[in-house]
Amino acid sequence: EFSSPVRLPCQHNYCRECIQNHKTCPVCGTAVDGEVCPDNLLSFLIDTSHETAD
Repeated sequence: EFSSPVRLPCQHNYCRECIQNHKTCPVCGTAVDGEVCPDNLLSFLIDTSHETAD
């Protein structure tokens, strides 16, 4: 399950747990400076899709 989505400086999204030990983005190689921003819009969309599926 995709939970706690974050957006990297390169604009790729990952769940926080999946990316927390990476130094670079797995897709493009951009450095991850350690501080990633929560992606509130993506979180909302995930929550909404779960509600719709139920």
